[in-house]
Amino acid sequence: MTDTPNTTLLQFAKALTALDSPPDIDAFLGAFLSETEYSVLAKRFEVLQMIAEGSSYSQMSAQTGVSSATISSISKLSEDPAVQKLLLHYRAESWAEEKAEQVFSFLRGKTEIKLEETSGE
Repeated sequence: MTDTPNTTLLQFAKALTALDSPPDIDAFLGAFLSETEYSVLAKRFEVLQMIAEGSSYSQMSAQTGVSSATISSISKLSEDPAVQKLLLHYRAESWAEEKAEQVFSFLRGKTEIKLEETSGE
């Protein structure tokens, strides 16, 4: 029995789930894809993020070098539930990382102030 393309894609997706950290995923994609293929995927993701942020086509094109025709096709992808789920997860995780860094920065500042107060005594 031969695998159908759909089965092969599902097997590939399942194999990707074994990669549980960004460095592992980056290493795999960097080895598996050509530099151009990897760059195209990254730019598509960047455009998706910019669409979600409400950037204009001209802003997206200027920042990424992607044509307005490609931006338009990527824009249609942004309506797909799977793409929306990925973007939502990514934005939530990015927001959490940003807030955690703000908290750590605040706490480091408080610790430095306390250390300065105690060393001055």
